[in-house]
Parts: sequence; structure tokens; C-alpha cells
Amino acid sequence: MKKYSFAIAGLTAGIVLAVLGLVGSRTVSGDAAADTASTPRTLTSADFLEPVGGLRPIAAVVELWRRRSLAHDLDYLSRTNLGVALADQARQTGEPGGFVEAEEALDDALALNPQHLPAQLALASVYAAQHRFAEANDLADSVRAADDTSLGALAVIGDTSLELGNYEDAAAAYHQLAAAERTAPVVARLARLAWIEGDNDGAVERAEEALELSTGDALRPDRAAFYHFQLGHFRFEAGDGPGAVAALETARVVDPGNGGATEKLAAVHIAIGNVDAALDLYAELTAEGAAADVHGSYADLLFSVDRGDEAQTQEALALELAALTIDEVPAERRHLVGFYLARDPALAVELAEADLADRNGVEAYDTLAWALHHVGRNDEAAQAIERALAEGTRSVWFHYHAGVIRHALGDDEMALMHIEEALAINPNFDADGAARAQQLRRELTSVSSS
Repeated sequence: MKKYSFAIAGLTAGIVLAVLGLVGSRTVSGDAAADTASTPRTLTSADFLEPVGGLRPIAAVVELWRRRSLAHDLDYLSRTNLGVALADQARQTGEPGGFVEAEEALDDALALNPQHLPAQLALASVYAAQHRFAEANDLADSVRAADDTSLGALAVIGDTSLELGNYEDAAAAYHQLAAAERTAPVVARLARLAWIEGDNDGAVERAEEALELSTGDALRPDRAAFYHFQLGHFRFEAGDGPGAVAALETARVVDPGNGGATEKLAAVHIAIGNVDAALDLYAELTAEGAAADVHGSYADLLFSVDRGDEAQTQEALALELAALTIDEVPAERRHLVGFYLARDPALAVELAEADLADRNGVEAYDTLAWALHHVGRNDEAAQAIERALAEGTRSVWFHYHAGVIRHALGDDEMALMHIEEALAINPNFDADGAARAQQLRRELTSVSSS
């Protein structure tokens, strides 16, 4: 079964949380004012609680609303709830087909009641999960115009604006949300905004605050684990390897088998030299099937420790899955860029360009810059990496890529500046990358002093 990269269920899961985290009870219960005598009553959020207070497994919630929808031809509320539940299930499992099914359920709801704002909002969130950010933004704007109190619509506007590179709009939306209610989903968004703005310590602080706020919420394990995952991610971005490991391991305790935390933890272990731990984690990730880039990363690691037969098996799986995923799952493009850089760099450029067409943010420009470098188009790569750095983002990868690209162009003074900045942010950001950065710094320092 083809899946999204587990990372999609990590930081970008905030887009789906726009509906489920901010207006969950209103969406799940339906809009009481819209309910009519001809439409069966839908359950409230309290109906999803077990006697001990734990939330029902999402599969049971999906089945409940599917039965209700099939039983009542005019029940747009149940169809809305089904769409929300299917989107939540797709986010948890990483199965892209779940978002398509969610969209179909929500389209059915809106065919019955085109003015039903919760269905429109849920559909906007589903569009965003499929990386149809412009469509999602337009639909959320429409919901917000009809109901200027909708925090869910404001969240989707903020999330999609962020992905589209409209950072002023994203910041305005997020700060308006925070003024209305400083909840865990809102503060998690502020953490990502802080990172883009170059405030790595602030990103960690906001992630810590979001985690603390989330402890008072009744969350399914995967939702609760997200806040530990985000904290681990931003700790590592700020150069705190041990802190990242601790947060990511906690995420796996909260939600055993959590794909996003496991994938990120494996990457951190590789970066800090714990190869055996990373091998174990990749074996766990790929045992039941994973995305192409995960199999590819495992293959690369197996090759590096001379386990060639196992590596060839993983490589074959990765290539097969990648070929099937390219056209089917646009949300995978950015992950596949990294996969193809060493395998088919020209295809990596095509995918990076397609990704940039979908979302115009700093990460998209960095992805394109690195792909262009791999095919020798360094003048264009330099332009792209400058766009990536334009917001002041202190990403170790952005600065490392900028240093390598500037060196390729013969601009060694700028190259050294970027390499030194990368190593200052996180000297152990990646086993191969950090070693290359250290070597390049030595070479550049020697040249400048001679």
C-alpha cells in the first residue's frame, strides 16, 4: 500500500487540525441551527467519549458516520462528520486515498446543503491536506466572509497562506487566533511561524508551550504525540540533539508506532552517529510498508554499513513505490526530490519545480535550489536559495546549501559565511552533510588566509 511520507503527518498535520482542533465539536456535532425535522439528529462530541474518557478509535468513528450516511439520504450533517472523520483517519494512517474519500463525502454533504459552512470548512482542510493550497485558501476565505467569527476558517487561511509563502497574511491570521484563544493548536502554529522568521529559540519555546497546553485536552494518542514530535523537530533545528531524541522518544511512548516520530528519530540518530539505533527504527518503519523516500533512506543507510543485499531489496521497493507515487500523490513531491537527487537529478528538478508551483514558501525554494545545484544550474540555484533565505529563516540546511552553491560559483567569501552559520546552528545536523561542511570550511578558511 502506498503511503505518504510519515513527515506529512507531522508538522503539516496542523492544516487538518485547523478544523479538528479548533472547531472540532461544532463540526462533529453538526450545526444545530441547520438541523431540521427531516434530518436525523447527529451525535455530539460527547458521544465519542468512552466511559473512562478516552476517545474512540477513529476507525469506529468513520464506521459510525458511514452507517448514518447510508441510512439517511438527506443527512448532510452525517456526511460532513464522515468527511471530517475520514480526513482524520487519512492523516493518522498516511493513506492518501483517505483524503479523496473525505472529499467525496463532503461534496455529497454540500450537494444536499451548499450553504453548510462546517462542510465547506472541512473541505477546505481536505484540499490543503492534498496540497491544493490555493483552492483551500479561497474556500476558507469564503467561509470567513460568511461567518467572520469562524476561527477554523481563520486557521485554514493562516495555514494555507504559510504554505503559499504569504507570510504577512499567515502571521496576521495566527496572531488573531492567539488573541481569541491561546490553545495548543494555535501555539503550535506560532512555533512554525517563529522558525520561518529566524527565531529558532522562540520556535522551541512555542512548541514547549503548545505541549503544555495540550496536556489538558482529551486527545487521541496520535494527536497528543504530535506536540512531542513538533518539540523534537524544533529542538533539533536549534541544535539540541539530545533534547530532540528525548521529545521524539516520548512521542513514541505516547503513540507507539507513531510514523512521524519514528522517521524523525531515525534521522536524528543518524546525524548524531547512532547508526545502530537508526537501523532498528528504519526496520520498524518499513516492516509494514512505508513511503518511497523512507525505503530509500533505509537503503542508503544499509549500503553505508555494507549490508548490500538488504540495501538492494529496500532500493528496489523504493524505486517501485516512487514511480507509482509521482503522479498519484502531489503531496509527496518534496520528499521525492530528496530521494531522486542521487538517482535521477533531472527528475528531482522537475518535482521541485512542481512543488514550488503548489506552494511558494521558503522550504520550496530551498528544495528547488538544491535540486538545481545537482544538475549544475548553479546561477539559478543561487537565485532560489536567496529566496529561501529572504525571510531570515535560520535553517541549517538553507545555509549549508547556500554555502555549497556559492562555492560552486566561486564566491568563496559568501560560501564561508553560510557554512559557518550552518555549523553554528547545528554542527551535527547530518552525518554526511556536517562532515562535508566541516571539510569545506577548512578549505575555504585555508584559501582566505593564504
